[in-house]
Amino acid sequence: MSIAETVDGVGFADFKRQILAGPQQTLMGLPYIGPVTWAHLAKNLGLDIAKNDRHLARFAESCGFNDAQSLCEVIAVRTGELVGVVDVILWRFAALDAGNRQPA
Repeated sequence: MSIAETVDGVGFADFKRQILAGPQQTLMGLPYIGPVTWAHLAKNLGLDIAKNDRHLARFAESCGFNDAQSLCEVIAVRTGELVGVVDVILWRFAALDAGNRQPA
């Protein structure tokens, strides 16, 4: 079954309610959506979330956090920005900086 067929079968309003109630569980129930891509999709759908991709996961770990969500939440509280905004800023920094790193 395709994603469109899944949403159509449940109904858009009910599917939206399911996402808001449990985004990870709901989105990972869709075809081709896994443990990392659910957060990408959630963010694209407008949820205020950080995606734990390889850049942010490494960044979070190097700062002593378990995941990108935890890191971004702390920074969001301190700065007054949304978690999703912090995610984008850190991801962009990590992605750009990765090409500039020199071996230790």
